Amino acid sequence: MHGEFRFFRSAAILTALAATAQGAQLDVLANMDAGSGRLPGGGLIMDNAGNLFGTTEVGGTFDRGAVFEADKLTSTIKPLATFNGNNGGFATSKLTADGLGNLYGTNWGQPGSIDGQVFKYNLASQTLTTIAKFDRKTTGANPYAGVTLDAAGNIYGSTQYGGTSDIGLVFKITPGSSVITPITSFTHAFGGLSSSELTLDAAGNIYGSGTGTGNDFGAIFRIAAGSSTMTSLANFNQTNGSYPSGTLIFDKAGNMYGTTFEDGVNGHGTVFEIDAVTHNLTTLASFGLAGSGRRPQGALIMDGAGNLFGATADGGAFAKGTIFEVTAGSHNLIDVYDFDGTNGSGPTGSLIADANGDLYGTANGGGTIGGTVFRLSRAGFVVPEPAGLAVMGLAAIFTVRRRSRTS
Repeated sequence: MHGEFRFFRSAAILTALAATAQGAQLDVLANMDAGSGRLPGGGLIMDNAGNLFGTTEVGGTFDRGAVFEADKLTSTIKPLATFNGNNGGFATSKLTADGLGNLYGTNWGQPGSIDGQVFKYNLASQTLTTIAKFDRKTTGANPYAGVTLDAAGNIYGSTQYGGTSDIGLVFKITPGSSVITPITSFTHAFGGLSSSELTLDAAGNIYGSGTGTGNDFGAIFRIAAGSSTMTSLANFNQTNGSYPSGTLIFDKAGNMYGTTFEDGVNGHGTVFEIDAVTHNLTTLASFGLAGSGRRPQGALIMDGAGNLFGATADGGAFAKGTIFEVTAGSHNLIDVYDFDGTNGSGPTGSLIADANGDLYGTANGGGTIGGTVFRLSRAGFVVPEPAGLAVMGLAAIFTVRRRSRTS
């Protein structure tokens, strides 16, 4: 039975304290399968009972993906809803929760026939509802990343295609509406093909990244509150990395942190910082040395000492991906844990943490058939007091209510 229940610890707003990573232990909490869904690349959110929720790209009844719950007590995967084409399919997004018991996400869609959808799953009624459908010609198509909600319940997100240059746009949906309103379209100067969630500050300014389209290598942008003008804050040029893919996070001073998927001095991605005032971009770490992780993709987590943690989709001792740390000040890149395939491979989503400081995430492959849900413990992570769980004025805990269940 679930009573009051809290969704918390979004990667964009989690602050944790980290000690040594020595002795870190990874436990597979659940293996994904064809019935519950496979390829859980979007990452997780957690309720206050420790149950985990996410999406899968394929699998489920119609092999078009599912919304799932990983039960804390039984470590079993329960499909909450399956996609069938009519209600969308091929979800690659992380879920977002409001305070009313609703989970929000996106479906990438089906090339040639479905341009993607924004959906809502209500935990009380256990129903999946399509909020809005995309149209490539008018409202964009194929949202890869999840959505972001503001305090008023407005929904913000981005698409990979559609818009004036057909490389995606930024959109808004007002509360209770099914109308997708394009805010602005990407141009090649801003990368396009966005693959990360948007971040909002307390003033309502929108921040995000354009991943890049091949000849351009991506950019970090801002859209001022109430504006439709996209401003470039930083551009990538291969030397400082290429193809930013992880959702941006902020520290208390307003400096931004993120990752690129490729390039940098070692060839396979970077961790970067953008100064809040000057917007100068500094590469903190570069991936690609022998035995280290490669191609970071999910959002970072910053601890109270300024250390950064994340996951790489490739590399490590077994070439199956890693959990890494970039230390504050010295910017040393530390390999915290190496995936070996049996416990998962290719962790592409963001990490989250519980009140004990254990880290949770998904591996997009490996395990018994189609990915895993995992917990990384004994790594020395300590969660600060609740007052420390806010960044840029964003609430860190979402309280919702959920009806009793017998199954």
